[in-house]
Amino acid sequence: MKTLLMLCLIALITGCSDNDIQKANSLLKSRSLNLGEVERLDSIYDYQESFDCIIKANAIKSDVDSLLKERISVLSEMKQKQMQHEMERRAIQTKNTLENMIKTAYEYETQANSIKFRKSLDGERPIFLGYCYKSKNDSCTYVVYFNKEVSQILAIEKIVE
Repeated sequence: MKTLLMLCLIALITGCSDNDIQKANSLLKSRSLNLGEVERLDSIYDYQESFDCIIKANAIKSDVDSLLKERISVLSEMKQKQMQHEMERRAIQTKNTLENMIKTAYEYETQANSIKFRKSLDGERPIFLGYCYKSKNDSCTYVVYFNKEVSQILAIEKIVE
């Protein structure tokens, strides 16, 4: 009975409120993100250092996606204008930039896993760092990370399935 009472108390303290869900929906709408209505937020328990690495990796991956879309548009324009030499030069430059960004994101993810493993071996316990919301559509899943107060979107991870 004591255990059940403690679990209920912990769920009440660490669980998100309707107010947090409303804040999450407002943040998503303010960013013009059409990811559906937030009905539930999941708590994130991790180590601060590893979570920071994951947030950095996700920010870089988001930048890669945006840069790729922008550069494809520019390269298509150059192709239409028959600027072959300039288009090839820009394509190689874009490829190198994107490869470096992807490599950096992967290094952050590897560092995060290393930190988690080391801290786990040292007996440290993960702490509450915020919330996340998952939204699925036909082609991918989006994971939106919020801070503890649900006052800021920390990162948006796009998982292609």
